[in-house]
Amino acid sequence: MRRAIMIAALLCAGCAGTPEGVRENPGAQPTRFTRDENYQAVYRRLLAQARKCWAEGPVEANLYQDTRTGEIAMALYGFMGGRTIFLVIDIAADGDKTRVIATPNYSTWDRSAKRVQAWAEGASDC
Repeated sequence: MRRAIMIAALLCAGCAGTPEGVRENPGAQPTRFTRDENYQAVYRRLLAQARKCWAEGPVEANLYQDTRTGEIAMALYGFMGGRTIFLVIDIAADGDKTRVIATPNYSTWDRSAKRVQAWAEGASDC
């Protein structure tokens, strides 16, 4: 099953080559939650889990201290050299709390988006 999903994502290389493209996908069903801790701690925990759990492709990440936000994108490279981002995780400080939005590019990745909340809570399984 996982292999079939990866093949489908590879065939659709370029469908969502940017985090903005994933966020703007009309079929996206984001998972939203809030944590009672610093946004940098949440960002580091999510980035470590994303890198641990996604060895098949690149994990791209940016932390913007000036705006107190972060972004993590998990992607695949297609056979034609294109890149498809299948999950974008947006992290933002909200006072003393942190807002997280995990947006999957395809409904097949909804489970991964929901898993992000468990990662934020300290789960270490993929």
